[in-house]
Amino acid sequence: MNMIKCIGRQYVLTSALLLGMVGYAMPVLADAGTEASAQQEAAQSGVAAQVEEPVGKVYILVNGKQITVREYNQRLTYTLKNKYYHGRVPEGKEEETRKELTDEMVNHLLLLEEAERRGFKPNYAKLSKALTTEEGKNWNKPAWQQDRVRLEAQIKELIGQKSMLDQLEADVKNVPQPTPTEVRAYYDQHLDLFTEPEKLHLSVILLKVDPGASDDDWKKAWDEAQKISEQIKGGADFAEMARKYSKDKTAKDGGDMGYQHRGRVPAQIQEGVDKFKVGEVSAPYKGLEGVSVFRLEDRISPDTKDFQRSAQRAGELFMRDKKDQAWKANVERLRSTAKIEVITQPAAVNSIQPTGGGN
Repeated sequence: MNMIKCIGRQYVLTSALLLGMVGYAMPVLADAGTEASAQQEAAQSGVAAQVEEPVGKVYILVNGKQITVREYNQRLTYTLKNKYYHGRVPEGKEEETRKELTDEMVNHLLLLEEAERRGFKPNYAKLSKALTTEEGKNWNKPAWQQDRVRLEAQIKELIGQKSMLDQLEADVKNVPQPTPTEVRAYYDQHLDLFTEPEKLHLSVILLKVDPGASDDDWKKAWDEAQKISEQIKGGADFAEMARKYSKDKTAKDGGDMGYQHRGRVPAQIQEGVDKFKVGEVSAPYKGLEGVSVFRLEDRISPDTKDFQRSAQRAGELFMRDKKDQAWKANVERLRSTAKIEVITQPAAVNSIQPTGGGN
């Protein structure tokens, strides 16, 4: 489950201190405090502060609960910094990114509301343990010492929500075990999941060429590879020729690449090898590293495991899919009955930029 880990409607610019807390991917954002403290926290975390929007300016209402423009911008700032290279969404992906992020934030509020409706409560044992752990890890950090009360309150709320959402997920995904008939039907409908792809045993002779080399250099390598291919077809030993001419790491092993699953071989090579008989030697191929000659040593056909060998795995995959479907249906149901109102459009996605590159 890709759940937004947040504190109710509070998202964070706070320090990198909180980024690693309790193993969550989502940082805790503080709504409290002054403009100056928010700027200071942003500087500590290396994220450009996007706090010009008034705290209370509403982006979306979800069953009457607010997601503010500031909250959205802060979450977006964190996403840009940690997901995209140089902190920019690829061209043409801006609206998709906005929708994905907005859906996550809306879904979080709806799921938390549903957890409360079903009567789930925070796991206080986990709360106490997590606070003790964070105190031990962060007691000597200035940000923790300066704002410990607020940070502890945020962590407590964060873990409380997480435990409630975990309970909700377990409840929703508590689907009945499949019958043997259902498992067999799943197996029959998904044979590709139980099939080991074709394997090819290849050997290679690689004549390396720098990608920036001249056309003459590439032609020289091509002509040499052509001569090597012809010599092997005329009776020369492939392994000896590989040891003598190849610059591939397999040269010492006579060019032996071992068995490769279908799909692991470059497409232009795969197309040619598909037509080969065992023992056949290829014409030269131009690749990223240079010019190569291949020989097909062996071919193992795809192996579909019978149901007896696959029954346990089929049952596991069936249950995984059923749980995922139950969770998706739950989210869709909550959204279909929710009142979701867009009040104010936030700034364009790429108008908010973090400092430094993304991950």
